[in-house]
Amino acid sequence: MVTQQLRREMTKGGLIQAGIEVLVAEGYPGFTTFAVAHKAGLSNGALFRHFPTKADLLGEVVEEIFRLLRDNFIDSFVPKSPGDSPISPNELISLLWSIMTDEKLGAVYELYGVARRDLKLRETIATVLKDHIIELEAVGISVLTSALDIDADLAKNVVWLTIFATQGASINSLVLPGQDTTVELLDTLATLALSIRDIQTKLLSSKRSK
Repeated sequence: MVTQQLRREMTKGGLIQAGIEVLVAEGYPGFTTFAVAHKAGLSNGALFRHFPTKADLLGEVVEEIFRLLRDNFIDSFVPKSPGDSPISPNELISLLWSIMTDEKLGAVYELYGVARRDLKLRETIATVLKDHIIELEAVGISVLTSALDIDADLAKNVVWLTIFATQGASINSLVLPGQDTTVELLDTLATLALSIRDIQTKLLSSKRSK
């Protein structure tokens, strides 16, 4: 039996999914409560029973996009069998690149530009983004400490260097797709990550020998 609470959650989830589809297809200018409600097969009034304002809806849409991308990233590291080897730096950075160039995240990047002049939108995104950064950092550190066998502080720096580099390149690719510098960038980041691991290993070895 479907309870009223479950029905409400299903309707809200459908509106969020519809919001993602509208944002990706139409961008921020086309992201209206009417368009989202229509996509979900509901009335505008039904939408406002779940989301009092457009900003509330947009905030949950962005939050869901971030959650989906993080979950996809995490799921990529689940071993297919107990004997699987840890993920390599090249695989790690390739996975990160696939997420950074996901069309859903591209739609969020568009919001960043609009938020520069829209204070309400900036406040909405900032709240969601802060939580996303905390969780993304934790995931990245966990993966890197396992894949590269480096300490958490060093892993944190590598995480943000890699994220900022791939994010910048992915934003450029929205305007200049097909740039052949991407492969070189990803290879350089993987090489840098391995170099950092080797430097740490040498430093630790040197300290032990003293």
